[in-house]
Amino acid sequence: MEERTGLSINTGTIGSGADLAMSMFNPSMFNKCKENIGELEYYFRTNAQTSGNVLIQEILYAVKNYDYETVDGTLLNSIVLRSGLNEQEAKQVVSNVRNLKGLASDKIKPDSDLVDQIIANSMIRKGMAKFPEDPQAFLRFVNDYSMKSGINKEKYRMVDFNAIDVVAETRDINTGIKSSFDWVNRCFQPLGMYELPGIVLFTAVPGSGKSLWAMSEAISMAVNGEYVNYLAMGDLTMKDMIWRSCAIYSGLTFGEAKGKLVEIHKGMSMAIGDRLSFTITPSGTLSVEEYLAIIRKKDEELMADGKGKLGVVIIDYDAGFKSDAVDENMYSGYGKIYDAITSLSTVGGKLVIILAQPKVGVWGNEEINLQEVGESSRKQHTADIVISRGKYKESALGIFKVVKNRRGRTTKVYSVRVDGRFVEIPRGVYEQLKSAEDGDEPVQYDLASVNALVSNYKQNEAQVSNRIAAAVQQQQQNKPSPFA
Repeated sequence: MEERTGLSINTGTIGSGADLAMSMFNPSMFNKCKENIGELEYYFRTNAQTSGNVLIQEILYAVKNYDYETVDGTLLNSIVLRSGLNEQEAKQVVSNVRNLKGLASDKIKPDSDLVDQIIANSMIRKGMAKFPEDPQAFLRFVNDYSMKSGINKEKYRMVDFNAIDVVAETRDINTGIKSSFDWVNRCFQPLGMYELPGIVLFTAVPGSGKSLWAMSEAISMAVNGEYVNYLAMGDLTMKDMIWRSCAIYSGLTFGEAKGKLVEIHKGMSMAIGDRLSFTITPSGTLSVEEYLAIIRKKDEELMADGKGKLGVVIIDYDAGFKSDAVDENMYSGYGKIYDAITSLSTVGGKLVIILAQPKVGVWGNEEINLQEVGESSRKQHTADIVISRGKYKESALGIFKVVKNRRGRTTKVYSVRVDGRFVEIPRGVYEQLKSAEDGDEPVQYDLASVNALVSNYKQNEAQVSNRIAAAVQQQQQNKPSPFA
């Protein structure tokens, strides 16, 4: 392999400076470049030869948002695809990166030295632009700067307690997004809603309503002003998404909504506008890197229109991403997927809702606990909130559980699925319906009947409570005073 001598690709579509950008994927360069990414972005953006080079922009974005461990063939293919390179150029880039990744530190030193110079030059240019008429302030600005060593600051944070900027650090402490489910909001007190940013993992057995639950959240959040993107990977079509969303929004049954889709859609459009978008793709065709690029593009479009960014992204579901690593090693494969998704929350400030299936061995359980959430524990470690739902036999009955909550308390909720919605019910009603399910006849649920059962149960419960209270009061009245 030839010794490195700095820039070598200076012509063609790939463009000047691209070889240096590719060298950032070398292990001895990567973290230093990530630590100083702001200065590198400034240089490449303001340099006439590199400004506007899409390949360089994509490389810088990858260095900024991914860990070195995720720089694999899937990510590289995603970068060249978005850069608009032809087949020959794409192969050249992938080959160059692989060669550069394998170079020893002494061989990559010319590039490393050049990056150091670029970073220092960027800081000088920033200082001159910031203090054009104040030489002393410029000198202080430059003297206070020390090039970061390459330790990835995203992996740690060290700060003295008395140096913490409490106002800045807690400015968003009271911001959040309400759930469409009251029992979820009750878990976050006193805020009463999901705290931003955050990652919510919702896991449920097949056929128990994962997509229904997530669609309810998407519609509610969009109605209340959030920009939401719903990613469906699998067998859900646009027709399915329209039908489900119209039934949920209108409160009608699926059968009733089917004949009124145009009318309901018109009303939804007036209430939601462009705040809810769907991304639909077959399972196994979209990599997590390509998905992040789609979200980034959507954010850019919204910002260009003065609408901010997406506040909520919903992923239905995690196993739908294309990833060779998942097939080979579920732990490391899902780890890479969830590590990448985390940037949407930690960097993008979004509420991320991810749907998943629990371990096969618990598909018949009414309750699903934290250790049963999935094949890889990386899922549980990454998520801020983990919500599960099991189901009773093959019925519409099931138990929701918040089994992990970094921002509040855990809980258990008894529920029944009635057409396009989940209804929270008291445990006593849940047990009554379980008994009915164990009978010979199949149980059909409708909202009016379920509400009537709940109302009767609460009335009877109130009557029993009143009788107990009256009996206790009577007993206290009849009890002789110890001071008599």
